[in-house]
Amino acid sequence: MKTNMLIFILIIIVTCFSCSSNKKIVVEQIDSNYPIILVKGKNVNKISTIKFPLVFNISTSFFDKSAKLGSIGYLHNSLLLKKATWMAGAILYNPQSDDLQPVKRLQKISFVKNEFVVYTRHSVSYHKNDELGRFFQSYCDYMNENHKDTLHIESIQQLKSKIPDLVNAFLEGDSLLFRVYYNHNLVPYTYPVRVK
Repeated sequence: MKTNMLIFILIIIVTCFSCSSNKKIVVEQIDSNYPIILVKGKNVNKISTIKFPLVFNISTSFFDKSAKLGSIGYLHNSLLLKKATWMAGAILYNPQSDDLQPVKRLQKISFVKNEFVVYTRHSVSYHKNDELGRFFQSYCDYMNENHKDTLHIESIQQLKSKIPDLVNAFLEGDSLLFRVYYNHNLVPYTYPVRVK
């Protein structure tokens, strides 16, 4: 009887420790030194998109070789939008070399921290004479003079030191959705974006 009870308790303990609910990823947003990217609209002499680089250290809180990071989603909940919406407005990069290339397949996540870069994609709407229009005008003029449709500018920290309200207006209140696969099981994790 005692042996059966001991086996039963052991089975319960093993089952509890092997549950997928105990599996967590650890996401730490760190400072980004990557440039912000401005994109000019087609057939329009205005900036249509601003891409912010967010950098994260991602690892697992457990030893499991099956954890893989898939695609991500981005929740725009900023001051510039009337309502919160999930968008495909973010691209995941794994900076293994000096050249950032978009991630095209599942990325292994381990107990060791891996750095990932997420470039958000915010649509920009402004009038030429408002504050946002005045800010973008010099960049737009430079792009026109040099026949460019994209322009890499300063980092988030540099822009925030000049115009903190601009960065806050785009990023504050936003969230990222990380899709993590454990074998064939999808587990979504949502993390708020910190304005760093």
